[in-house]
Amino acid sequence: MIGDFIDGARYIFGHRGISMLLILMLLGDVLAVSLFHMLPAFSTGTLGLGIEGMTTILAVYGAGATLAALWLAQGGPSRISPAIVLRAYVIYACAIGALVLMGNLWLAAGAALLWGVAGQIRSTGTIALLQTSIPDEQRGRVMGTEFLFSRIAGGIGTYLVGTAAEQHGLQVPMLIAVGVCLLAWGYAYTRRRAIQSSFLDRPPALVKSESAP
Repeated sequence: MIGDFIDGARYIFGHRGISMLLILMLLGDVLAVSLFHMLPAFSTGTLGLGIEGMTTILAVYGAGATLAALWLAQGGPSRISPAIVLRAYVIYACAIGALVLMGNLWLAAGAALLWGVAGQIRSTGTIALLQTSIPDEQRGRVMGTEFLFSRIAGGIGTYLVGTAAEQHGLQVPMLIAVGVCLLAWGYAYTRRRAIQSSFLDRPPALVKSESAP
């Protein structure tokens, strides 16, 4: 198991496109997991609504994610590209930043809708690009490594945000995390052509399946 993890990590960081998108995905996971766990406190402290505010935000988020999933399913593999993922990522980060700043439920719900739409495109798009650009013999190792990294990032991020929130409230640590995500996105955006070109060489089996009627 340890050997498979090392092989997966070696493959990830040896692929410039996968490594960059994975870093963005992990930073995004820090935002999402932290907000999910802190949402009751945000709803009570900022919105002053408790369970009603939290469930409304989650329902709107779920509706946005469902719409995005249907849009992706209707478009098929041709709809996923690094450019789409990068656009979704910056909208996703800004939507979470806007959400934690809102003091009005309906404005927060609007930000949650964008969070759901962009977040679904970000996560599904990244996973799809990883899956379709990895050779069969490496796919299990890489996806297993990605899953482990994701859980570690979410746990560490939630702990750090929660610890900082005790002293500074929820908004400040969440906005700092959003700022880190936007800095990482800015770096990735300057390298968007290199990232795009790294995904052009796709496994032959996938190319055949996409060209089939």
